[in-house]
Amino acid sequence: MSKERISSSGPKPATWDLFYERSGRRLYGWAKKVGAGVQDFDHAGEMNLTLAKLALEYSEVDNPVGWVLRVFTNQLKDHIRKNERTVSTVPIVRTSAEGESYVKEPSGPDHGEEVLVFRGFVEMLTQLTPEHQEVLLLTYAGFKPAEIAKMSGETSGAVRIRLNRARAQCRIKTQEMG
Repeated sequence: MSKERISSSGPKPATWDLFYERSGRRLYGWAKKVGAGVQDFDHAGEMNLTLAKLALEYSEVDNPVGWVLRVFTNQLKDHIRKNERTVSTVPIVRTSAEGESYVKEPSGPDHGEEVLVFRGFVEMLTQLTPEHQEVLLLTYAGFKPAEIAKMSGETSGAVRIRLNRARAQCRIKTQEMG
């Protein structure tokens, strides 16, 4: 298997078959990593659907890799939105008036505050570039920058820089959203 990163740069392969031969394995690997840990999410099946859609529209798409990453990421976000009840099991870190951090366990049957926080995160995430979305989702999935670098064919330093920029954008977007 080649160690090339999933890249949207360079000329688009002339045919769907050539595109799939060059990028298919890497896209499935990326889908497996990004979809890992998301309850009841069939990453391979969703990637199959995404690639089937692309095969039908291949001649009209200028950047097929970027298109696949965007569509698959949106499918993942839709799945997470539809299954919000799993969010309520995630503890939320809060800061007390004295400035100390503590973990707030979800309480009560409605979990309204946790769902609102999650919805705000998803909304903020959709405003980021696909590159920033990718590195944040992989980091959230538990991968370290060195592992992300190995998957994408980048250096660890490049991944850390991209992660820092993504986090900075998150802070800006969060402040803009209130």
